[in-house]
Amino acid sequence: MNNDQFIRYKALDQCFRAEYGNFDMETLIQVCTRAVQGFHADCERRVSRSTVEHDLTELKIRYGIRFAEGLRI
Repeated sequence: MNNDQFIRYKALDQCFRAEYGNFDMETLIQVCTRAVQGFHADCERRVSRSTVEHDLTELKIRYGIRFAEGLRI
C-alpha cells in the first residue's frame, strides 16, 4: 500500500464513520482528492472515479466493510 492509497482509505473511513449525510460517488471523489492534495502541497491532480471504486472494492473485500445500498460499486 502506498501513501496515497493509505490517505484515500483514511478519508473514506472518516466519511463512513460520520453520523451525518449520505455520500454519493462524486462526494467521495472530492473528499479523496482533497485529502491527497492536502498531503502533497503541489499536487493539482484529481483522484479518478475508477481509483475510488477500486479503493471501495478493496475495503469491501479485505475488511468486510458494508456500504449503504444506494452506493453502487
